[in-house]
Amino acid sequence: MSSSTRNKAPNKQDISKEKTNKQRRPASPASASLTTDSNMCESDREVTLMGELGKLCKENQEGHNQTKMSLDRLEQTVLDIKVQMGEHEGRIGKLEDRVGMAEDVGVRHQRALRYLIHRDIALSATCDDLQNRLRRNNVRIFQLHKKRAKVHEVIKQLKKKDILARCIYPAQLKLKLGTEEKTYTTLSSAAEVLKGLGVDVRCGERERTEDELKDGWRSGGKKKRDTVLSASDLRTFLQEEA
Repeated sequence: MSSSTRNKAPNKQDISKEKTNKQRRPASPASASLTTDSNMCESDREVTLMGELGKLCKENQEGHNQTKMSLDRLEQTVLDIKVQMGEHEGRIGKLEDRVGMAEDVGVRHQRALRYLIHRDIALSATCDDLQNRLRRNNVRIFQLHKKRAKVHEVIKQLKKKDILARCIYPAQLKLKLGTEEKTYTTLSSAAEVLKGLGVDVRCGERERTEDELKDGWRSGGKKKRDTVLSASDLRTFLQEEA
């Protein structure tokens, strides 16, 4: 039993020998052709892959170059924009300065305009006042000529009667009666004296009214001055009371 089992069980050495013998056996022509075909297919695949990889590398390089050129252009554009922005900022600064100067000039012009308007109003009022004065002076001068003409007519009549008289500026009559000399500001105030001397004087209502007003004002002023106590009168009154 033991001997039979030993003959049936394969030995390890025998198995290894069989494998080496199989490997050493020459391959058949069919298997050799298959291996060459497979090797050719693999080499073709490798060539196509290498070609595709070359194309991809070339395209990648071209894309990289285009991207670099685009970035360069973009950088140059940004620099140009910065330069333009700097120029625009400079122009804006100058314009702001000019606007500020224009505003200052406008404020000064407004002040000058207000002053000129005020001055114009004052000068207009002065001109109106001067015109009114000129009109009054013209009226007075015109009336003065009339009054002087009347005084000269009276003097002619008095000279015919051998009475000395003369005209004093502006239109006053100065009479010399004997040793006395008297001056009359208007003919209406000398009307009674001239009537006594035989000289008729025609005076209008206006001249008479003016003379009455002047006489009333003078008499009122004298009365007011008379009612006012002087400093010496006040001292004497206080001493008497003490």
